[in-house]
Amino acid sequence: MQKQKQSYQAEQIIQVVHIFVRLWGRFEKMLNKELAITRGESAIRINPNLNYSLFYRVGNCMRNQETLTMGELSEALSVSLSAATRITNWLVEDGYLQRLADPEDRRIVLVTLTEKGRALYRAIDKFTVDHVRQILSSLTEDERAETFQLIYKITSALKEKAA
Repeated sequence: MQKQKQSYQAEQIIQVVHIFVRLWGRFEKMLNKELAITRGESAIRINPNLNYSLFYRVGNCMRNQETLTMGELSEALSVSLSAATRITNWLVEDGYLQRLADPEDRRIVLVTLTEKGRALYRAIDKFTVDHVRQILSSLTEDERAETFQLIYKITSALKEKAA
């Protein structure tokens, strides 16, 4: 009986993961359409080759700090330094990030969002918050509170596991 329950839970977990992966693709498609619609109203210029999910991860790493070293960005993204460098190269070429020399140690390279990058990050963040708010509006206040409590519990467990 216990093995059947564990097997059923494992199947449910796999289904949830697959649902989230499919939904993320749909979310990105909606985001691309939204940005295409709003681009005439702001400084945002759409790059059809830009990975907005990756850009949003970079912007999220930088939202509380003006600049990051390449090592800090690598750690925040959980990628190798060479991968962080490639990501930075793409975003610098597209005008979303800028490299700066550290005024105290010129061997250290800092990265910062450009105004174009900050505008794009704000647009993606607004889109994300609006859609999450819309999704959560289908829940009662008690269900929302329980959902947040469970999400915080899950993220705490993930942080402990990653430490």
